[in-house]
Amino acid sequence: MLSHARSDFEASIHTGVHLIDTTPSKSNQFLKNLKKGFNLSPFFIDNWTFLFHEDNRCDGSTDGQLHDLKKTAIDSTINLKVVNDGDGWACDKKEPRTYHMDFNLKKKITLWDRFEIHHFSNDNKKKVYLLGAGESDYIILHFNSDDLIFLFEYRSEDPG
Repeated sequence: MLSHARSDFEASIHTGVHLIDTTPSKSNQFLKNLKKGFNLSPFFIDNWTFLFHEDNRCDGSTDGQLHDLKKTAIDSTINLKVVNDGDGWACDKKEPRTYHMDFNLKKKITLWDRFEIHHFSNDNKKKVYLLGAGESDYIILHFNSDDLIFLFEYRSEDPG
């Protein structure tokens, strides 16, 4: 599912094609709150899932996920267990390692140089892509039938 979403995202950037889902007002309001540093918890369900993926040319891929988060977790620092494969393409391979990292969305977006929304609809699951730091950092919001976020992905892809 995630690789299919990534290919849709890449295709949209290169072709300029944007498919529209049924949650533009929710995603626009989410983006406004994100940019202004307002609370985001009203957009989430309780028991949502957080996925983190970072791809770095030296360190390789770092991945982690948490399930059953309270809606208020998005507005605070999330402590996440991640696994790094140590297999970057520009540096010598390192041993894989597991560690805990702190993820704070408000701190992450301070480095963003743009805030753009791209909408997609795949397999009847509503997804909204929020593009941030260049083409490397972005968020994928997965909305349920009540237009609340049940899955939140933060992705950082080293464009090098």
